[in-house]
Amino acid sequence: MLKKWMLLTLTTIFTASVVGCGSTGGGNTSGTGEGSKTIADTKSDGFDATKPVTLKIVDTGLVTDEEFQLYMVEPLKKKYPNITLELIRQKYSVDRYELLLSKGEKFDLLFEANLLFDDVIATKLADNMEPMLKKHNIDLSRLEPVALDSFKIASGGQYLSAVPFTGHFNALYYNKDLFDKFGVAYPKDGMSWDETIELARKMTRTIDGNVYRGLDPDLPFRTASAIGLAIVDAKSQKSNVTDDKWKQIFQMYKMIYEIPGYKEKFSNPNNFGEFTKGNLAMLAGLNILPSISKVADKLNWDMVAFPSLKEAPNTGHEFDGHGIVVTSISEKKDAAYKVVEVLLSEENQLNMARNGKVPLLKDQKVRDEYGKNVAFLQGKNLKAIYKTTPAKSHIPTPYDSKARTIMNKYNKDILTGTKDLNTALREMDEEITKMIAENKK
Repeated sequence: MLKKWMLLTLTTIFTASVVGCGSTGGGNTSGTGEGSKTIADTKSDGFDATKPVTLKIVDTGLVTDEEFQLYMVEPLKKKYPNITLELIRQKYSVDRYELLLSKGEKFDLLFEANLLFDDVIATKLADNMEPMLKKHNIDLSRLEPVALDSFKIASGGQYLSAVPFTGHFNALYYNKDLFDKFGVAYPKDGMSWDETIELARKMTRTIDGNVYRGLDPDLPFRTASAIGLAIVDAKSQKSNVTDDKWKQIFQMYKMIYEIPGYKEKFSNPNNFGEFTKGNLAMLAGLNILPSISKVADKLNWDMVAFPSLKEAPNTGHEFDGHGIVVTSISEKKDAAYKVVEVLLSEENQLNMARNGKVPLLKDQKVRDEYGKNVAFLQGKNLKAIYKTTPAKSHIPTPYDSKARTIMNKYNKDILTGTKDLNTALREMDEEITKMIAENKK
């Protein structure tokens, strides 16, 4: 039984989720519904299956070594043994692609999240992938529409510059032992943020000098995405943080951090390490299962649906997924699209789902396979993953990544009360405005 864990996060993994197409065995099926292909047939789409080719693919923290071997190298070797993949690891930074290009690197493919895709566009690595997807008979109609729409929006709205293959989910994780210890009923699917915060009050306690916090919320920009709230307005290309809705989001966060015990043991939002150590009752966030897997024998946990804002019931974050890009600078595009084909094959995506990566196929039978090969997920409320619907993605701007960095920098001042909310939002607005002006030059 496969128990190895890999991931993705914005910080994470290959997750975000998974995708599928029609390859079910034998290595003869294309995974596109076209049935078997001979070498001669394959040449007709511009790819020579008899000629060795090496493709370079860039990853900046979305794919582990295990994932790369299991979902890329091994299935590719079975289907197209003449293709060799060379993985380029590049540390994440806003200028990660500029750094690679400045060193003269030429690469054919890259992995990227839709919420970070502005960096791909800024370096002119994005291309219209739709004509080549059609040429290679890669059927995207099998994928979740929200995933395709989100990457199309991220690509600029006119066409796809990346194909999603996996997606994050969000959930409310909880420590069953702490709820049992304090005699409080477990969380339930379908709770609102107000209900979750009230539960956090009951679960925040100091016992024998140990502080137990009731709730760690996700980062504010993610929570706000459920109501389509952007940091930078796409139409005006100006800072949007003075919008009253941002004030309401941060006021809700302040309600959490004003619970007695929070300021005494301050931790920025999205500190899943505290949850895995057993000091946190609930954590609202993305897929942290890879982290939980490391302490699964010690942590008695489960999960329910992510909390909803009252303006958007049963709605989670905007779709946050990972896609694969055939770069504009690739000189081996036909071979590169064979990699896309294999990554999206049904056989490959079922394998991902069984090993704990969220599939993006619309097929319910693929969803039902989620986590079946992962021992520590057995008996867990995995249906919670699908109890909320991802919100529609916001229209991206070239300034999003840097704007998020600026917003996150102000979290501690706002949540500890070091600065009053109006002052902090004004200073945040000024800093984002200055950043936009500098990057327009």
